[in-house]
Amino acid sequence: SEHALERLLAVEQSGVLERDGERKAGYAEMVEIIRDYLGARFRFPTAELTTSELLRGLGKRAPAHDCALVDTWLGKCDLVKYGGVRATAGQAGQVLADARELVLATTAQHQEAA
Repeated sequence: SEHALERLLAVEQSGVLERDGERKAGYAEMVEIIRDYLGARFRFPTAELTTSELLRGLGKRAPAHDCALVDTWLGKCDLVKYGGVRATAGQAGQVLADARELVLATTAQHQEAA
């Protein structure tokens, strides 16, 4: 989780989410970070999966609450990455904050269960 948070901070510091022409790439980078994090956290390959496939795989490994967080977050990102929605800098900042919260929430739950 620490590595994912560091990578998300790097996205924020790069300013990519502030620039209209690069924001979509910033979303793609955030999704890659969260996919990598989920793969490491729940021990399954996520890189080549569609969102639906990822959610199915996650559903076999993670608590329902974690799956719901991921589903909601990826849904927002997919709208920008694939749906043609043009997010504002403010919306992108909120998605970044939500990504951090997702990492922290799923890490805390995992640690409490151990």
